[in-house]
Amino acid sequence: GKELELLEEHLYELTLIKKNLDLYVRHLMRKALSSSITPALIERLKRDPSRVLLIVDYKAKVLPGRNRETQTEAYGKKGKSLWGATAIRWDRESGDCEVLNFRIVCDDSTQTWFHTLNEIGVTLDELLAEWSTAKCFDLLSDGAGNFTCTALMTSLPRCFSSRKLQIREHVISEVGDGKNLTDTDFQQVQRSLDQAKAGGGSVTNAQEILDALQAFPTAGTLNTGIDLGNRSQEPKAEPKPYSGLDSIYHREYEYDSAGNFTGVRLRQFFRLGGGRVVAASVLRALWKKEFTAAGELDPLRLTPTVSADSAARRPKIKPSSEHAAVAKRARASAAAARKALDVERDLQAAAAERQRTLERAARGQQTFECKYSVVGCTHRHYLSPANAKWHEQHACPFRPETDGPSAPDARAATREAMLGPQRSYAESNVESASVKVDIRRGPSPSGTATVLKHAGQAGMCANDGAVLHALRKLPLDGPIKLVVRVVRPIKPPAYGLQRFQPDRLSANDADTARMVTTVPNRPPPPLLDQGWAIRPPMERKRFTDEQKALLVEIFDRPDRISEEAAESLFKQRFAAREGSFARKYRLNKVQIKSWMSTEKTRRAKKQLAALADEEEAAAGR
Repeated sequence: GKELELLEEHLYELTLIKKNLDLYVRHLMRKALSSSITPALIERLKRDPSRVLLIVDYKAKVLPGRNRETQTEAYGKKGKSLWGATAIRWDRESGDCEVLNFRIVCDDSTQTWFHTLNEIGVTLDELLAEWSTAKCFDLLSDGAGNFTCTALMTSLPRCFSSRKLQIREHVISEVGDGKNLTDTDFQQVQRSLDQAKAGGGSVTNAQEILDALQAFPTAGTLNTGIDLGNRSQEPKAEPKPYSGLDSIYHREYEYDSAGNFTGVRLRQFFRLGGGRVVAASVLRALWKKEFTAAGELDPLRLTPTVSADSAARRPKIKPSSEHAAVAKRARASAAAARKALDVERDLQAAAAERQRTLERAARGQQTFECKYSVVGCTHRHYLSPANAKWHEQHACPFRPETDGPSAPDARAATREAMLGPQRSYAESNVESASVKVDIRRGPSPSGTATVLKHAGQAGMCANDGAVLHALRKLPLDGPIKLVVRVVRPIKPPAYGLQRFQPDRLSANDADTARMVTTVPNRPPPPLLDQGWAIRPPMERKRFTDEQKALLVEIFDRPDRISEEAAESLFKQRFAAREGSFARKYRLNKVQIKSWMSTEKTRRAKKQLAALADEEEAAAGR
């Protein structure tokens, strides 16, 4: 009994394998013949100028949207249908093919065979308006159900004959073959819709989509739309499916000498074999009630509300270069406004300081100024004589002793004695200052006025042991404004920092604040060896040698232990490890199990390789 059941299961599996293998072989044959479909159809166009090749397809449904829509509005939408058709005919005068693209938009996105039949009818009407000499057509489509069904196959001859046309062949191509012209046009469609939304428009219905396509016209393309309000004409019951139609990929429609449709020849592969002829009467018998309105379908047409000429003169969006220019002007205007505001604030602060000085003098409040103000010092008056004396002795650049810097320790001791604790603490925590300097290369000229004006906490100067170093490379061709940091060295000399050495100071111009420094000529940087930027090969070391040794010891144990016991061994072995990464030495159960599995596979491969080497050696002997 069990053997019989097993044989039945194998028989069922073989039946499925046979079916799938048969389908795969058919797919390979169609794929091999697909490259010959388009050349063969175009070769037939050369012999008959009245013949047209029509490549049809549906674009991925257009998602309605508008400019700057909210997140709530973006959800729950139903896509709109967009039909595309590419018509090709041979032009004997130019000796080349002539191509027209058709786009038809529709709000009804239920793409049934009835929808497709209406789209084909509208496409034929638009095409006859451009190519009035067209008489017979070849149709090329993909294998979607709305193209391959029995209902469309039986309705196409009536749709063409109602316009005094004939459909000769309908070829169904494989995925990715034959429809590249239509797909390329669909890419242009998506780009036009994106441009329309980016320019402030909306594409929420068929009319707006049609206007967007018309606003960005494409050469050799006709845009139109339909309102499929004739769904009442669609038969409630479809015809009985013709047996084996799913495997039919070439349908050749036949006509008598009077031009009447007589039947269709069905082939599994393109022009391979004689095929099977199905008479027109047999096709009509598949319908319970014959669908005679196939040639009378006339959906409502939509016309664009904008013209291509006016849209081309007034594009809906600005070019990217214009956006960049507008943004640049806005940034420059904002920077100018900020600069003007800073200047206004500085003027207001100077006026307020001057007013406070006058008010103190009016109240009889005694102030103290630097004794070197008569020769150019412009520092504001001090309220404390100790502060004024400190400025005269250590901070004023107009004092004669400025040429020779005094010892930092002596200055610090004098400073602590003359200033109060609060003021001393404030000055010892200065971090930055904004100064205006004039950098010159080489020795400084004699008689240059040098005044250090610093913005920041009062009392900070460059001669109190602070180290000034630039934050960027300084151009040496004119005055600049830069921000320097005042760093108090931990122990002299400050390693890695270069001091600005002030030159000899003398009074020349009391209205100009200038700090003349000498930057020594630095040697050019050394050139690095070739290949210094090449990264070395990456070495990945997942486990340490100690961890690997313990793992091998556990693996080689004669009595196999569980992952929990192995985890306990790791905790005991590396319990004495200290530091923030000590826990990484103790592997968990998952890591141990993974390594054990990998080690088992690794050793099995080594054994197989050793056996293979032994067999080769034996065969060689």
